[in-house]
Amino acid sequence: MTVSFARGLTIALIAVAGLQAGTDAQAAVAKTTEAAKPSYDSLDSNKDGVVTLPEVVVKAPDLAARIRHCDLDHNSALSRAEYAACKPAAAEKAK
Repeated sequence: MTVSFARGLTIALIAVAGLQAGTDAQAAVAKTTEAAKPSYDSLDSNKDGVVTLPEVVVKAPDLAARIRHCDLDHNSALSRAEYAACKPAAAEKAK
C-alpha cells in the first residue's frame, strides 16, 4: 500500500506541475501579446482622448490592420474600452 500511495502522490505532483507550467506559458503568451500593443495614450497623436484608426496607421502601421476589428461601433475610432478589450489579430505571413 505504501508504494502505491507514493506512486500516486508522485503522479499527482507531476500532473499539478504540468498544469502550472501550461498556465505559466499561457500567461507569458498573453503578456507578450499585450506588451506588443502600445498604450492607448501613445497612439492618441492629437491628445484629444480618442484614438482614431488613422492615428494608429501613422503611429503603428503594422498594428492598424490587426486591430481594425476592435472598432465595434464602426466609427473609425477606438474608445478606451474597445482598445482595452482588443486582442490584436495575428500578423499575416508574407507570401
